[in-house]
Amino acid sequence: MSEPNLNSYEWPKTATGNIDWELLFEDPETGLVPYIEAATAPMTLRLNAVQVIQSLFTRKDDEGEIERLSEEINELIPDDMPENRFPVIAGAVVQAMREIKNYRIRKAEEFDAQKEEGSERRGERGQHSIKKLLRRRNMVIAGSVAASLAAAAAFFMLAPVEKKVEAANLSHGLLAQMQYAVSGGGPTKHIYGGTLRSELQLGNIAVIAAGVPKSACFEVGTGLADTGRVMINSLSPKLGMGGGTNKSIEQICNKASPKITFRWVPDKQ
Repeated sequence: MSEPNLNSYEWPKTATGNIDWELLFEDPETGLVPYIEAATAPMTLRLNAVQVIQSLFTRKDDEGEIERLSEEINELIPDDMPENRFPVIAGAVVQAMREIKNYRIRKAEEFDAQKEEGSERRGERGQHSIKKLLRRRNMVIAGSVAASLAAAAAFFMLAPVEKKVEAANLSHGLLAQMQYAVSGGGPTKHIYGGTLRSELQLGNIAVIAAGVPKSACFEVGTGLADTGRVMINSLSPKLGMGGGTNKSIEQICNKASPKITFRWVPDKQ
């Protein structure tokens, strides 16, 4: 499939002027659901799902919903997920997206009816949960996944992801998003919720990620330093052999403010 349509200004419209949610979600080439279904590894599934969530919830009061769903996604999809668990979680993510789709379609129909009656008040977004889907025994997923759903759900509830593993997943996700941003793709908000952008200066592409929590500073900073030049809150770590660069990054991170801005110029462009 081609790249998904994550720009809300370009989303297809119905004859009544509302967003065509069915087409947006299900189009085989640019649909949000096929984009998620195309993921074949935990990191790809996690990044794709978070990007879709960020594109769907764009109101000023949607930040809480983005954070809640993103936390669910990152907790449910660690990099070291067992192979037999992956299709179950992937199916739950897809069904959650289709629940959002159906909810948006229903609200659009209600809005059209209100317009006919002379009222155009928009309703609430509604809350959605992937974890709740995993608890439903009547959830339908193709093939043998349906048979193992209840066991997988129980496994998840009894064996939650360790916080250190979850933090590492988020850091790896940000690194992947910054690498993707070099090509001009990806979302305008990264996996932690801060801004993500790329710019061209003196013939080189630089990727800037703002609003990264201090807890991720060292892991993200060392990951970026391995593949290019990095600045952390406008400070450049000292280059050195035998772990000298990592020690410099650690010192910068220890003295940094609670929110970090990374500026990264990759070696390979």
